Amino acid sequence: MLIEHTTEDFDLGIKVGLYGTFFFMKHAFPYLKETKGTVINFASGAGLFGKVGQSSYAATKEGIRGISRVDTVDGYNRGGFSEIEQGEKLVEMLSYIDETTAVGVIVKSWQDQWTNKTSFAMIEDTSDNTASSYWHNVMASDESFGLVKFIDNKADKIIIDGEFSDWDKKTTLLDSDVKLRVDSDNNYLYLNLSDSFKTIEDAQLYIGIDITPKSGSTYYSQQDVSFSIPVDFVVDLSNLDLAKVLVHKRYNQFNYLYKYYKYDVDREIVIPRADSSEFSEILALNRKNFYLLDKKEVIPPIYYESGKLVSGSLDPMALDYNSLADFKAMGNSVELRLPWAMLNVINPLKMRVYDDFYTTSLESYLEVVDINFSIYDKNSKQIFSTSQNYKHKNERSLKYDYIKKDSYNMLKDYWSAK
Repeated sequence: MLIEHTTEDFDLGIKVGLYGTFFFMKHAFPYLKETKGTVINFASGAGLFGKVGQSSYAATKEGIRGISRVDTVDGYNRGGFSEIEQGEKLVEMLSYIDETTAVGVIVKSWQDQWTNKTSFAMIEDTSDNTASSYWHNVMASDESFGLVKFIDNKADKIIIDGEFSDWDKKTTLLDSDVKLRVDSDNNYLYLNLSDSFKTIEDAQLYIGIDITPKSGSTYYSQQDVSFSIPVDFVVDLSNLDLAKVLVHKRYNQFNYLYKYYKYDVDREIVIPRADSSEFSEILALNRKNFYLLDKKEVIPPIYYESGKLVSGSLDPMALDYNSLADFKAMGNSVELRLPWAMLNVINPLKMRVYDDFYTTSLESYLEVVDINFSIYDKNSKQIFSTSQNYKHKNERSLKYDYIKKDSYNMLKDYWSAK
Protein backbone atom coordinates (compact mmCIF):
# COMPACT_ATOMS: atom_id res chain seq x y z
CA MET A 1 0.00 0.00 0.00
CA LEU A 2 1.21 3.50 -0.77
CA ILE A 3 0.57 4.66 2.82
CA GLU A 4 2.93 1.94 4.09
CA HIS A 5 5.68 2.83 1.60
CA THR A 6 8.37 4.72 3.51
CA THR A 7 10.33 7.66 2.16
CA GLU A 8 13.49 5.58 2.50
CA ASP A 9 11.99 2.79 0.37
CA PHE A 10 10.91 5.28 -2.28
CA ASP A 11 14.31 7.01 -2.33
CA LEU A 12 16.08 3.67 -2.70
CA GLY A 13 14.02 2.69 -5.73
CA ILE A 14 14.41 6.08 -7.44
CA LYS A 15 18.14 6.43 -6.75
CA VAL A 16 19.04 2.95 -7.91
CA GLY A 17 16.80 2.76 -11.00
CA LEU A 18 16.11 6.28 -12.23
CA TYR A 19 19.25 8.06 -11.06
CA GLY A 20 21.38 5.15 -12.27
CA THR A 21 19.86 5.42 -15.74
CA PHE A 22 20.20 9.21 -15.71
CA PHE A 23 23.89 9.24 -14.76
CA PHE A 24 24.75 6.52 -17.25
CA MET A 25 23.07 8.39 -20.13
CA LYS A 26 24.51 11.71 -19.00
CA HIS A 27 28.12 10.53 -18.96
CA ALA A 28 27.82 8.34 -22.04
CA PHE A 29 26.37 11.14 -24.15
CA PRO A 30 29.64 12.88 -25.22
CA TYR A 31 31.02 9.59 -26.54
CA LEU A 32 27.78 8.54 -28.20
CA LYS A 33 27.59 11.91 -29.92
CA GLU A 34 30.99 11.26 -31.55
CA THR A 35 30.35 7.63 -32.48
CA LYS A 36 26.62 7.96 -33.33
CA GLY A 37 26.00 5.31 -30.68
CA THR A 38 22.71 4.39 -29.09
CA VAL A 39 21.46 3.85 -25.54
CA ILE A 40 18.82 1.12 -25.16
CA ASN A 41 16.95 1.36 -21.85
CA PHE A 42 14.50 -1.21 -20.52
CA ALA A 43 11.46 -0.15 -18.54
CA SER A 44 8.44 -2.17 -17.40
CA GLY A 45 4.69 -2.43 -17.70
CA ALA A 46 4.60 -1.49 -14.03
CA GLY A 47 5.15 2.11 -15.07
CA LEU A 48 2.02 2.01 -17.20
CA PHE A 49 -0.32 -0.11 -15.08
CA GLY A 50 1.08 -0.05 -11.53
CA LYS A 51 0.89 -2.74 -8.89
CA VAL A 52 0.10 -2.73 -5.20
CA GLY A 53 3.24 -2.23 -3.12
CA GLN A 54 5.40 -1.11 -6.05
CA SER A 55 5.00 2.67 -6.12
CA SER A 56 8.74 3.44 -6.24
CA TYR A 57 9.34 0.70 -8.80
CA ALA A 58 6.51 1.94 -11.03
CA ALA A 59 7.70 5.56 -10.73
CA THR A 60 11.24 4.50 -11.61
CA LYS A 61 10.20 2.54 -14.69
CA GLU A 62 7.95 5.28 -16.03
CA GLY A 63 10.75 7.77 -15.36
CA ILE A 64 13.15 5.63 -17.40
CA ARG A 65 10.60 5.59 -20.20
CA GLY A 66 10.42 9.39 -20.11
CA ILE A 67 14.20 9.87 -20.10
CA SER A 68 14.54 7.49 -23.03
CA ARG A 69 12.14 9.57 -25.08
CA VAL A 70 14.43 12.58 -24.84
CA ASP A 71 16.53 11.81 -27.87
CA THR A 72 19.74 13.82 -27.55
CA VAL A 73 21.29 12.79 -30.82
CA ASP A 74 18.99 12.71 -33.83
CA GLY A 75 15.36 12.24 -32.87
CA TYR A 76 15.03 8.65 -34.12
CA ASN A 77 12.50 7.84 -31.44
CA ARG A 78 10.12 10.28 -33.13
CA GLY A 79 9.63 7.89 -36.02
CA GLY A 80 9.39 9.10 -39.60
CA PHE A 81 10.86 5.90 -41.05
CA SER A 82 9.48 3.74 -43.82
CA GLU A 83 8.47 0.21 -42.88
CA ILE A 84 11.73 -1.15 -44.29
CA GLU A 85 13.80 1.44 -42.41
CA GLN A 86 11.85 0.62 -39.26
CA GLY A 87 12.79 -3.05 -39.68
CA GLU A 88 16.43 -2.19 -40.29
CA LYS A 89 16.60 -0.10 -37.11
CA LEU A 90 14.94 -2.83 -35.04
CA VAL A 91 17.27 -5.50 -36.37
CA GLU A 92 20.24 -3.22 -35.68
CA MET A 93 19.15 -2.75 -32.06
CA LEU A 94 18.48 -6.47 -31.62
CA SER A 95 21.96 -7.26 -32.88
CA TYR A 96 23.40 -4.95 -30.21
CA ILE A 97 21.35 -6.74 -27.56
CA ASP A 98 22.54 -10.11 -28.85
CA GLU A 99 26.12 -8.99 -28.37
CA THR A 100 25.42 -8.50 -24.66
CA THR A 101 24.38 -12.19 -24.41
CA ALA A 102 21.01 -11.12 -23.04
CA VAL A 103 18.50 -13.96 -22.61
CA GLY A 104 15.88 -12.29 -24.80
CA VAL A 105 14.03 -9.11 -25.71
CA ILE A 106 10.43 -7.97 -26.10
CA VAL A 107 9.34 -5.62 -28.88
CA LYS A 108 6.52 -3.77 -27.17
CA SER A 109 4.69 -1.97 -30.00
CA TRP A 110 2.78 -4.73 -31.78
CA GLN A 111 0.27 -2.66 -33.73
CA ASP A 112 -0.22 0.96 -34.71
CA GLN A 113 -2.24 2.83 -32.11
CA TRP A 114 -4.38 5.61 -33.51
CA THR A 115 -5.53 6.77 -30.10
CA ASN A 116 -2.01 7.71 -28.99
CA LYS A 117 -1.44 11.33 -28.16
CA THR A 118 2.17 12.38 -28.51
CA SER A 119 3.88 10.69 -25.60
CA PHE A 120 6.43 13.49 -25.23
CA ALA A 121 5.11 16.10 -22.83
CA MET A 122 7.72 18.34 -24.44
CA ILE A 123 6.44 17.98 -27.99
CA GLU A 124 2.92 19.34 -28.22
CA ASP A 125 0.10 17.46 -29.93
CA THR A 126 -3.00 19.61 -30.05
CA SER A 127 -5.05 17.40 -32.34
CA ASP A 128 -8.65 16.80 -31.33
CA ASN A 129 -8.73 13.40 -29.61
CA THR A 130 -12.53 13.00 -29.40
CA ALA A 131 -12.70 10.71 -32.44
CA SER A 132 -9.08 9.58 -32.71
CA SER A 133 -9.88 5.87 -32.92
CA TYR A 134 -11.53 6.49 -36.31
CA TRP A 135 -8.59 8.16 -38.02
CA HIS A 136 -4.82 7.94 -38.24
CA ASN A 137 -2.95 11.18 -37.56
CA VAL A 138 -0.11 10.39 -39.93
CA MET A 139 1.89 13.39 -38.73
CA ALA A 140 2.03 12.03 -35.15
CA SER A 141 4.75 9.41 -35.46
CA ASP A 142 3.83 7.92 -32.08
CA GLU A 143 0.80 6.34 -33.75
CA SER A 144 2.89 4.37 -36.24
CA PHE A 145 5.43 2.43 -34.16
CA GLY A 146 3.67 -0.93 -34.54
CA LEU A 147 4.67 -3.98 -36.55
CA VAL A 148 1.10 -4.29 -37.82
CA LYS A 149 -0.98 -1.65 -39.59
CA PHE A 150 -4.65 -1.20 -40.42
CA ILE A 151 -5.65 -0.65 -44.05
CA ASP A 152 -9.27 0.08 -44.96
CA ASN A 153 -10.55 -2.50 -47.41
CA LYS A 154 -12.79 -0.31 -49.54
CA ALA A 155 -12.85 -1.68 -53.07
CA ASP A 156 -12.58 1.79 -54.61
CA LYS A 157 -9.85 3.25 -52.42
CA ILE A 158 -7.05 5.28 -53.96
CA ILE A 159 -3.59 3.72 -54.00
CA ILE A 160 -0.63 5.93 -54.89
CA ASP A 161 0.98 3.75 -57.55
CA GLY A 162 0.84 5.59 -60.89
CA GLU A 163 -2.15 3.54 -62.03
CA PHE A 164 -4.86 6.19 -62.48
CA SER A 165 -7.89 4.05 -63.37
CA ASP A 166 -9.03 4.09 -59.73
CA TRP A 167 -9.82 7.80 -60.23
CA ASP A 168 -12.44 7.22 -62.93
CA LYS A 169 -15.43 7.53 -60.58
CA LYS A 170 -14.01 10.14 -58.21
CA THR A 171 -15.17 13.74 -57.84
CA THR A 172 -14.02 16.00 -60.69
CA LEU A 173 -13.68 19.63 -59.60
CA LEU A 174 -11.92 20.96 -62.69
CA ASP A 175 -12.12 19.68 -66.26
CA SER A 176 -10.34 21.88 -68.80
CA ASP A 177 -6.74 22.04 -70.00
CA VAL A 178 -5.93 21.01 -66.46
CA LYS A 179 -8.07 18.37 -64.76
CA LEU A 180 -8.41 17.98 -60.97
CA ARG A 181 -10.06 15.05 -59.25
CA VAL A 182 -10.35 14.75 -55.48
CA ASP A 183 -11.05 12.01 -52.97
CA SER A 184 -10.49 11.54 -49.24
CA ASP A 185 -10.66 9.11 -46.36
CA ASN A 186 -10.24 9.61 -42.64
CA ASN A 187 -6.45 9.88 -42.95
CA TYR A 188 -5.65 11.64 -46.21
CA LEU A 189 -6.85 14.08 -48.84
CA TYR A 190 -6.13 12.59 -52.29
CA LEU A 191 -5.58 14.65 -55.45
CA ASN A 192 -5.20 13.66 -59.10
CA LEU A 193 -3.95 16.36 -61.46
CA SER A 194 -3.64 16.00 -65.24
CA ASP A 195 -2.51 18.34 -67.99
CA SER A 196 -3.93 17.94 -71.48
CA PHE A 197 -0.87 19.19 -73.37
CA LYS A 198 2.22 18.88 -71.20
CA THR A 199 3.90 16.48 -68.82
CA ILE A 200 3.47 17.31 -65.15
CA GLU A 201 7.14 18.30 -64.94
CA ASP A 202 6.89 20.69 -67.89
CA ALA A 203 3.63 22.25 -66.72
CA GLN A 204 5.15 23.51 -63.44
CA LEU A 205 1.87 23.29 -61.55
CA TYR A 206 0.94 24.74 -58.17
CA ILE A 207 -2.18 23.65 -56.26
CA GLY A 208 -3.68 26.19 -53.88
CA ILE A 209 -5.85 24.81 -51.07
CA ASP A 210 -8.26 26.97 -49.09
CA ILE A 211 -8.95 25.57 -45.61
CA THR A 212 -9.94 28.48 -43.36
CA PRO A 213 -11.67 31.83 -44.04
CA LYS A 214 -9.53 33.51 -41.36
CA SER A 215 -6.36 33.83 -43.48
CA GLY A 216 -4.87 33.15 -46.89
CA SER A 217 -3.64 34.90 -50.02
CA THR A 218 -4.30 34.89 -53.76
CA TYR A 219 -0.60 35.51 -54.34
CA TYR A 220 2.45 33.42 -53.44
CA SER A 221 5.08 36.14 -53.63
CA GLN A 222 8.25 34.06 -53.34
CA GLN A 223 7.47 32.24 -56.60
CA ASP A 224 5.28 34.86 -58.32
CA VAL A 225 2.31 32.50 -58.35
CA SER A 226 -1.33 33.62 -58.38
CA PHE A 227 -4.60 31.91 -57.49
CA SER A 228 -8.26 32.75 -58.01
CA ILE A 229 -9.03 32.46 -54.28
CA PRO A 230 -7.15 33.14 -51.04
CA VAL A 231 -5.37 29.89 -50.20
CA ASP A 232 -3.81 28.60 -46.98
CA PHE A 233 -1.59 25.90 -48.47
CA VAL A 234 0.35 25.58 -51.71
CA VAL A 235 1.41 22.24 -53.19
CA ASP A 236 4.50 23.04 -55.25
CA LEU A 237 4.87 20.55 -58.13
CA SER A 238 7.02 22.83 -60.30
CA ASN A 239 10.03 20.56 -59.69
CA LEU A 240 9.04 17.02 -58.77
CA ASP A 241 12.45 16.36 -57.21
CA LEU A 242 11.72 19.16 -54.74
CA ALA A 243 7.95 18.72 -54.41
CA LYS A 244 6.57 20.09 -51.16
CA VAL A 245 3.61 21.65 -49.36
CA LEU A 246 3.92 25.19 -48.01
CA VAL A 247 1.68 26.94 -45.52
CA HIS A 248 0.48 30.55 -45.39
CA LYS A 249 2.66 32.50 -42.97
CA ARG A 250 -0.28 33.41 -40.71
CA TYR A 251 -1.44 29.75 -40.54
CA ASN A 252 1.99 28.26 -39.77
CA GLN A 253 1.49 26.31 -36.54
CA PHE A 254 5.20 25.58 -36.07
CA ASN A 255 6.18 29.25 -36.25
CA TYR A 256 3.41 30.28 -33.90
CA LEU A 257 4.19 27.63 -31.31
CA TYR A 258 7.99 27.55 -31.34
CA LYS A 259 8.91 31.07 -32.51
CA TYR A 260 6.13 33.41 -31.40
CA TYR A 261 4.59 31.72 -28.34
CA LYS A 262 7.57 29.93 -26.78
CA TYR A 263 10.78 31.00 -28.57
CA ASP A 264 12.08 27.41 -28.59
CA VAL A 265 13.50 27.64 -32.12
CA ASP A 266 13.69 31.36 -32.84
CA ARG A 267 12.05 34.62 -31.78
CA GLU A 268 9.17 36.03 -33.81
CA ILE A 269 7.58 39.11 -32.27
CA VAL A 270 5.55 40.47 -35.18
CA ILE A 271 2.24 38.76 -35.94
CA PRO A 272 2.05 37.92 -39.67
CA ARG A 273 -0.73 39.65 -41.59
CA ALA A 274 -3.84 37.58 -42.26
CA ASP A 275 -3.50 38.47 -45.95
CA SER A 276 0.29 38.11 -46.15
CA SER A 277 1.57 36.93 -49.53
CA GLU A 278 4.34 34.88 -47.92
CA PHE A 279 4.23 31.09 -47.61
CA SER A 280 6.69 29.07 -45.56
CA GLU A 281 7.93 25.53 -45.10
CA ILE A 282 5.96 23.10 -42.94
CA LEU A 283 8.24 21.94 -40.13
CA ALA A 284 8.00 19.42 -37.30
CA LEU A 285 9.95 19.41 -34.04
CA ASN A 286 11.87 16.32 -32.93
CA ARG A 287 13.39 17.73 -29.79
CA LYS A 288 13.55 21.07 -28.00
CA ASN A 289 16.71 22.58 -26.52
CA PHE A 290 18.73 20.04 -24.55
CA TYR A 291 20.59 21.40 -21.55
CA LEU A 292 23.94 20.02 -20.33
CA LEU A 293 24.10 21.74 -16.96
CA ASP A 294 27.57 20.50 -16.01
CA LYS A 295 29.03 21.93 -19.21
CA LYS A 296 26.70 24.95 -19.26
CA GLU A 297 25.95 24.02 -22.84
CA VAL A 298 22.69 24.15 -24.76
CA ILE A 299 22.26 21.75 -27.67
CA PRO A 300 19.89 23.38 -30.17
CA PRO A 301 16.52 21.86 -31.08
CA ILE A 302 16.10 19.32 -33.85
CA TYR A 303 13.40 19.80 -36.45
CA TYR A 304 12.83 18.81 -40.05
CA GLU A 305 10.71 19.81 -43.04
CA SER A 306 7.66 17.57 -42.80
CA GLY A 307 6.05 19.23 -45.82
CA LYS A 308 8.50 17.61 -48.25
CA LEU A 309 6.71 15.14 -50.52
CA VAL A 310 8.18 11.70 -51.18
CA SER A 311 7.96 10.22 -54.67
CA GLY A 312 7.30 6.52 -54.97
CA SER A 313 4.70 3.77 -55.14
CA LEU A 314 2.62 2.14 -52.43
CA ASP A 315 2.54 -1.06 -54.47
CA PRO A 316 4.85 -3.49 -52.60
CA MET A 317 5.78 -5.13 -55.90
CA ALA A 318 6.92 -1.87 -57.55
CA LEU A 319 10.61 -1.11 -58.00
CA ASP A 320 10.11 2.30 -56.37
CA TYR A 321 8.02 0.95 -53.47
CA ASN A 322 8.09 3.17 -50.40
CA SER A 323 5.56 2.91 -47.59
CA LEU A 324 5.99 6.67 -47.04
CA ALA A 325 5.25 7.61 -50.67
CA ASP A 326 3.23 10.80 -51.03
CA PHE A 327 2.95 11.08 -54.82
CA LYS A 328 3.54 9.32 -58.10
CA ALA A 329 3.83 11.13 -61.44
CA MET A 330 3.50 9.40 -64.80
CA GLY A 331 3.56 11.42 -68.02
CA ASN A 332 0.91 14.14 -67.90
CA SER A 333 -0.71 12.98 -64.65
CA VAL A 334 0.18 12.88 -60.97
CA GLU A 335 -1.62 11.51 -57.93
CA LEU A 336 -0.79 12.46 -54.37
CA ARG A 337 -2.00 12.09 -50.82
CA LEU A 338 -1.77 14.78 -48.14
CA PRO A 339 -2.26 13.93 -44.46
CA TRP A 340 -5.15 15.87 -42.95
CA ALA A 341 -2.93 16.97 -40.07
CA MET A 342 -0.50 18.59 -42.53
CA LEU A 343 -3.38 20.82 -43.63
CA ASN A 344 -4.11 21.87 -40.02
CA VAL A 345 -7.17 19.63 -39.83
CA ILE A 346 -7.35 18.39 -36.24
CA ASN A 347 -10.38 16.14 -36.66
CA PRO A 348 -11.36 15.11 -40.22
CA LEU A 349 -14.55 13.38 -39.08
CA LYS A 350 -15.97 16.71 -37.97
CA MET A 351 -13.76 18.77 -40.30
CA ARG A 352 -12.38 20.73 -37.39
CA VAL A 353 -9.47 22.94 -38.37
CA TYR A 354 -7.28 25.29 -36.40
CA ASP A 355 -8.72 28.72 -35.83
CA ASP A 356 -6.46 31.78 -36.13
CA PHE A 357 -4.14 30.85 -33.26
CA TYR A 358 -2.57 34.33 -33.13
CA THR A 359 -5.89 35.80 -31.99
CA THR A 360 -7.30 32.74 -30.18
CA SER A 361 -5.18 29.71 -29.20
CA LEU A 362 -4.22 26.24 -30.42
CA GLU A 363 -7.18 24.87 -28.49
CA SER A 364 -9.60 26.90 -30.61
CA TYR A 365 -11.02 25.44 -33.81
CA LEU A 366 -13.44 26.04 -36.65
CA GLU A 367 -15.71 23.49 -38.30
CA VAL A 368 -15.56 23.97 -42.06
CA VAL A 369 -18.08 22.65 -44.54
CA ASP A 370 -15.86 22.21 -47.58
CA ILE A 371 -12.45 22.83 -49.15
CA ASN A 372 -11.71 24.93 -52.21
CA PHE A 373 -8.90 24.68 -54.77
CA SER A 374 -7.18 26.78 -57.42
CA ILE A 375 -4.47 25.70 -59.87
CA TYR A 376 -1.67 27.78 -61.36
CA ASP A 377 0.25 26.68 -64.45
CA LYS A 378 3.52 28.64 -64.34
CA ASN A 379 4.51 27.46 -67.79
CA SER A 380 1.51 29.07 -69.46
CA LYS A 381 0.83 31.56 -66.62
CA GLN A 382 -2.79 30.39 -66.45
CA ILE A 383 -5.01 30.32 -63.37
CA PHE A 384 -7.62 27.57 -63.18
CA SER A 385 -10.63 27.72 -60.87
CA THR A 386 -12.66 24.73 -59.75
CA SER A 387 -16.36 24.64 -60.58
CA GLN A 388 -17.30 23.55 -57.05
CA ASN A 389 -15.85 22.96 -53.61
CA TYR A 390 -15.01 19.56 -52.17
CA LYS A 391 -16.85 18.16 -49.17
CA HIS A 392 -15.19 15.39 -47.18
CA LYS A 393 -17.44 12.45 -46.39
CA ASN A 394 -17.51 11.41 -42.74
CA GLU A 395 -16.75 7.67 -42.55
CA ARG A 396 -17.21 5.86 -39.24
CA SER A 397 -18.21 2.42 -40.53
CA LEU A 398 -15.05 1.42 -42.39
CA LYS A 399 -13.66 -2.09 -42.13
CA TYR A 400 -9.92 -2.60 -41.94
CA ASP A 401 -7.51 -5.34 -42.93
CA TYR A 402 -4.87 -6.26 -40.37
CA ILE A 403 -1.60 -6.16 -42.34
CA LYS A 404 1.88 -7.14 -41.17
CA LYS A 405 4.45 -4.50 -42.08
CA ASP A 406 7.75 -5.12 -43.82
CA SER A 407 9.40 -4.54 -40.44
CA TYR A 408 7.54 -7.53 -39.01
CA ASN A 409 8.86 -9.83 -41.74
CA MET A 410 12.38 -8.47 -41.29
CA LEU A 411 12.26 -9.22 -37.55
CA LYS A 412 10.85 -12.67 -38.27
CA ASP A 413 13.69 -13.40 -40.70
CA TYR A 414 16.23 -12.15 -38.17
CA TRP A 415 14.96 -14.41 -35.41
CA SER A 416 14.45 -17.37 -37.77
CA ALA A 417 18.14 -17.27 -38.62
CA LYS A 418 19.12 -17.67 -34.95
